[in-house]
Amino acid sequence: MSLETSAESLLPFDAFMLDDRHRDLSRQAFEWSLKCSHSPDRGEHAHRAFLAAMFGSFCAPRSSNLDDVLISVKFLVLFWQIDEASALEVQGFIRRLQGDGELTGTAEGEFDQYYESLMATLLRVGHDVAGFRKSLMDLCVAVLHEKKSDKEDWTEEEMLGVRKVICGIPAFAECWRSIRGIGFSSEVALATKNVLDITCELASLVNDIASFDRDEKTMQIDRQEADANLVLLRMRSLGTREAALESGIQWYNRKVEEFHLAEQALLTGEHGHDPALRSYLEILHCAIVGDLATSKHLVPMRYEGSAPALARLVKLDDLSR
Repeated sequence: MSLETSAESLLPFDAFMLDDRHRDLSRQAFEWSLKCSHSPDRGEHAHRAFLAAMFGSFCAPRSSNLDDVLISVKFLVLFWQIDEASALEVQGFIRRLQGDGELTGTAEGEFDQYYESLMATLLRVGHDVAGFRKSLMDLCVAVLHEKKSDKEDWTEEEMLGVRKVICGIPAFAECWRSIRGIGFSSEVALATKNVLDITCELASLVNDIASFDRDEKTMQIDRQEADANLVLLRMRSLGTREAALESGIQWYNRKVEEFHLAEQALLTGEHGHDPALRSYLEILHCAIVGDLATSKHLVPMRYEGSAPALARLVKLDDLSR
């Protein structure tokens, strides 16, 4: 595939590209996706590659290099494939993962070649992939549960539990742990559970605030097709969209403050000098900052109408100065 052909396929998204690095990541992700997939739809591959490179660029740890970011972008391409797939396709991939998870060199299902290629890359880096493999399974199980469930019956607690997994942060964080070779003692692993949980909640909330208008319109047309949205769920009890959005904004801002305090406590605590802990906190911190920045950047093409609400969300870096 020529560079020119890839550039042509990505041209509809060029105005939203951050810089030449983003263009290069998008191109490589596009070519990889097209090679791995059974689908010849270049438009779909270009769209996923653009989004994956966007989130991957904004959310990457600041000390990361381009090769490492590309690995995380490839995971994000797979993430969006899973998110957009049918329940039957996700179920097939779960069966693939339920084995020993070893690479087979064969690719029968839609996601198999993505998985084989991504895992082979991580293994070539030379780090443990067990945590990433488990988080990928958890993601697929949660996505399948959402696709097969009647979300109308969910309580806020149930929806939040699912959203914290299908937001992709647990798998994204584990992908970066594999890339960086971050190993934890049992004490540090236990200490980081709370900050990971907060990060997942923030990722869910920023997405649900950004996509509130879009999801509300989908809900009015076809409730079964609407994505799970915590802010929309709150509208049922609060009565108005204004009250629901205000509640979501305040919820997000409280959680940002909570993460900041928890992060500082870990950095100044007994494990604060542990390089693994500090590297992992950088992954989570940058994911929070990057998620909000990406959502704002994508308002014109993906989250129309959300700019006023997103502008009121507290930036984590403002608290960290």
